[in-house]
Amino acid sequence: MSRENHRGKLGFGSLLRHFRRRSGLTQEALGDLIEISKPVISHYECGFRLPGRATMGRIRNVLGLTPEEYVSLMDAANG
Repeated sequence: MSRENHRGKLGFGSLLRHFRRRSGLTQEALGDLIEISKPVISHYECGFRLPGRATMGRIRNVLGLTPEEYVSLMDAANG
């Protein structure tokens, strides 16, 4: 899968991976902190699944996203 969507912006999975790595977390560590499994994080990053609103909120809090970063992630999730 491409890292960019049809508008040239990073897709949800690529953004999530970027923010996770910037925070110094592995997929497993992020999953533990937001109470989901490592394979689910992998599916998010590969573009096979998208998290629900509650999970998005936990991701935002754990990764310490700014409001602008969170909006970018939400926009990417919504296509």
